[in-house]
Amino acid sequence: QFHHTMIASSDSEADNDRNVFLPEGTSKQKGFLSARLYKILLIVMATMVGALLIGVIVLARKRAQSGSESPTHTGSPTTPTPMTTWGPTTEPPQLWDQIRLPQTVLPVSYRIDIRVPDLADGHVTGDVTIRCNVVQSTDVIMLHADNMTITRSQIIDVTKSGSDVKINKPFLVKRTAYWVMPLAMPLSQNSVIDIELQWETNIGSGLKGFYRSQYTDSKGNIHHMGTTQMEATDARRAFPCFDEPEMKATFNISLLYDPAHSYNAISNMPIYLNETVQSQGAGPVLTRAHFLPTPRMSTYLVAFIVSDFQFVENRTASGTRIRVWARPEFLNQTRWALHCACVVLSYYESFFSIPYPLPKQDLVAIPDFSAGAMENWGLITYREVDLLFDPGTSATTNKQRVAVVIAHELAHQWFGNLVTMEWWNDLWLNEGFASYVEYIGTNAAAPQWNILDHFFVDTVLYAYSVDSLVTSHPIEVSVSTPDEIGSVFDSISYDKGASILQMLFSFLGKNTFLTGLHSYLTKHQYNNAQTRDLLSALDSVRGRDKLPSSVQSIMSTWTKQSGFPVVTCIEKPGQIILSQQRFIYSSANASLLPHSPYNYQWKIPITYFTDKVPQPASFWLTESHSTHSISGSFTWIKLNAQQTGYYRVNYTETMWRALANQLQADHTVFSATDRAGLIADSFDLARAGLLNITIGLELTKYLDKETDYIPWKAALAKFAYIRDMLSLTPSLGILQKFICDKLALLTSKYLNTKIPDSHDEKLLRAYVISSSWHYDCHVTDGTSAVNRISAHFEAFMAGNRTIDPDLHATVYGAGIAGGDVIEWEFVWNILHTTNVASEKRACLSALAQSTKPWILNRYLEYSLDETKIRPQDTDRSEER
Repeated sequence: QFHHTMIASSDSEADNDRNVFLPEGTSKQKGFLSARLYKILLIVMATMVGALLIGVIVLARKRAQSGSESPTHTGSPTTPTPMTTWGPTTEPPQLWDQIRLPQTVLPVSYRIDIRVPDLADGHVTGDVTIRCNVVQSTDVIMLHADNMTITRSQIIDVTKSGSDVKINKPFLVKRTAYWVMPLAMPLSQNSVIDIELQWETNIGSGLKGFYRSQYTDSKGNIHHMGTTQMEATDARRAFPCFDEPEMKATFNISLLYDPAHSYNAISNMPIYLNETVQSQGAGPVLTRAHFLPTPRMSTYLVAFIVSDFQFVENRTASGTRIRVWARPEFLNQTRWALHCACVVLSYYESFFSIPYPLPKQDLVAIPDFSAGAMENWGLITYREVDLLFDPGTSATTNKQRVAVVIAHELAHQWFGNLVTMEWWNDLWLNEGFASYVEYIGTNAAAPQWNILDHFFVDTVLYAYSVDSLVTSHPIEVSVSTPDEIGSVFDSISYDKGASILQMLFSFLGKNTFLTGLHSYLTKHQYNNAQTRDLLSALDSVRGRDKLPSSVQSIMSTWTKQSGFPVVTCIEKPGQIILSQQRFIYSSANASLLPHSPYNYQWKIPITYFTDKVPQPASFWLTESHSTHSISGSFTWIKLNAQQTGYYRVNYTETMWRALANQLQADHTVFSATDRAGLIADSFDLARAGLLNITIGLELTKYLDKETDYIPWKAALAKFAYIRDMLSLTPSLGILQKFICDKLALLTSKYLNTKIPDSHDEKLLRAYVISSSWHYDCHVTDGTSAVNRISAHFEAFMAGNRTIDPDLHATVYGAGIAGGDVIEWEFVWNILHTTNVASEKRACLSALAQSTKPWILNRYLEYSLDETKIRPQDTDRSEER
């Protein structure tokens, strides 16, 4: 699953690095309300009373929505009034008080028929037959059911010639979402049963389970669709099921719908039969689509959609059918996604040495969607902005985003779908892998982008920002309730998981790493696994190497304790002395760190090179302190070559200055990633009180010579934090002048030249112009960047010029920040007339740049009105 951040800003430590003013789409979190709002903080505080009123409205709306989406139980013979499980404290806990299902009955297959004859009405009925093995004698059967009324319950004992199993008054436990069926007689071990249930519900717009989305076409007609989002614990809202990832089964799905208005149905597998069904009375003729059975898989991967969408189609080299679906009017924006999907899926088959096991792969752009995308096997769902690309209107960042998200979700078809984590405490096995492999897949789709160089600034730095807090958690973390499960869909599972996999790849080597992955995937295919299973597979193929211990032992220090180390390097003649400690932003909070089984010590793969020996060498730091001999003299040494290790490095001030001098003399001695690493380490070490901030500023003196996107992205992110700290002090002006001096040459170049050809330079151009506006810089001819950009907007409003898509968010934002309600409403109109999702995002970002409190207050009020701004664009959900 790929996560999003929508209209939001944050002043937390973890988010400060992300709130630098990026061109649209550059940040993985993609917040719409940029950190620029801090400048008007004192003004906006005056509107807090209004905000409190809005909060009351939000609460009322949520309660109203909750009520509309929770059908009333009918009190039918098999459905008594729902009961809660928490009675008097003297009552002993019951089986249904447990968060996890008992392992007494395990599903083998589902046969599901869902009937949605009228999408506009939203009433849904369904039947499910679940074939189960009884692995332990039991007198109660429980499964999950939420947001529905179960109207019939029956259990058939298949091993006893189909005889009925008597149920003693089933009931719903709302706290755990269990449908509990007490039995008159225990079921025998090794028996086979069919659980037959009927249910009904009303699907709403809650973006969970089976829900309703809608869109308005260019003629003003409203179109409805039914779609799904099951991860992590919402399959139970779509149909009764054993809703835990370990309880895999096959799924035979059929959908009954009205084919009028060009509606069609799709699910995980292809349709093998479309059956015509006459409604009762004078109702319409309906269609029941029957889908082929799925492979053995988890409930959270089930998906089905009824819509009037259309598709473009192609096939991979191995013959897998690829379709990209969208609203009919958006179909011309699907070609880039189709190209990426075909190339990446074919590449992964070779990369993993395991064929994609399904006959087809659908990718669908959903108008209302809570996450960035969802990896449902054979039917991946996306936000429109993450699947659609219009070459004439969408930004370069959007093109990259689409490719990366597609590569992420397709990686899940192996890591997550073919092999699934046993429980959510090992979520990183899904999301960490997809977040790492997405770069490899994107590189296959667009090798000219050099996307692998982006990994450090787009993934590792985000992991650091969260993992530097005392509130961070280990990658392997105990979770049980749905809320706890939802909390681990965060930067630790995604970004840190990916970062330690890069480190693992680096010290094992490509061949060993891929051989181990193949062994892991092959052994556990169609089943579940834990972290130890992956590490054991890698250990089994290691051969003779120079590791200090097993992969299991090494990686446990990275997955079972939170945080990461800072390695301090002290140079001596012919040697370096290294020490390690946990890096945290605030040493005053060190006493709040939880206990670590490894006492916050890590087994660290150290790599380094010097000015005299540019070829990296390596050794291991496994103790708190270590001395390592270095042959020959050197002026400077750079540890963590190419930033492949998940650790920061601190040097003596003498060594830091030697590195700064080298950057000034010839910065190309270091790779772009190493330059970004030096900048990021120095500023964050200063933030933690481990280094004087002047060292970081000395390192960035060379930036007026820097023309690579990667170091600039790292530097401007760190400058943003300092800017926030100095925002109300006289020193802010000094900082802004320093930054503008470094940006001056690039700002002049990009404001006065045509759009560059290379991908990274397009990103850099948009980033530089955006930053020059936010820092109120002047170009080399003395003119103001703000005035130049604002004039561009005025000419655009007058119809005298167009705006490069890479600059939409910046130019719109400058026009609104320097304007009044006329400018704001001009962009508001673009928001509601454009049919390009990325353009809508640029508008939503820009609309937050107004300096008028009453306009901002109105914007907040609009965000509560679904007819003005979609809920997915106002809710904040954590990344990836």
